[in-house]
Amino acid sequence: MCGIAVEQLVLSLLGLWLALAVPYGGGIDPGLAAYAAWGLVSALLLFSGKLFARIIALPWHLVFSAYFIYKSSAGHPRNQTDRIVEIWAYCDLLAIAYLIVTVVIQGRGRRTTAQEF
Repeated sequence: MCGIAVEQLVLSLLGLWLALAVPYGGGIDPGLAAYAAWGLVSALLLFSGKLFARIIALPWHLVFSAYFIYKSSAGHPRNQTDRIVEIWAYCDLLAIAYLIVTVVIQGRGRRTTAQEF
């Protein structure tokens, strides 16, 4: 779990840097900034191991992987960075599977505990 949180934290900080620092002459990319902020908050929450943190991190990972896998399916990666991010997106599918399984298991455990009372 800690590895997923660190991965998401790194990607979110990179996204925030891209949204705020890279467009020197333009403006801030509000969509990327919001996505990176969501990732940053949910990555920090993931360190708690709570069910809620996993639930809000799961869509973040789904969006990340879906976007880059879709983008790579449109054509060949243009450069080495594109290839690295594409591989990262495919590897992130393992994080998605882990989050889904743990959300289902934790959710069932909560439901069972609540029904006992």
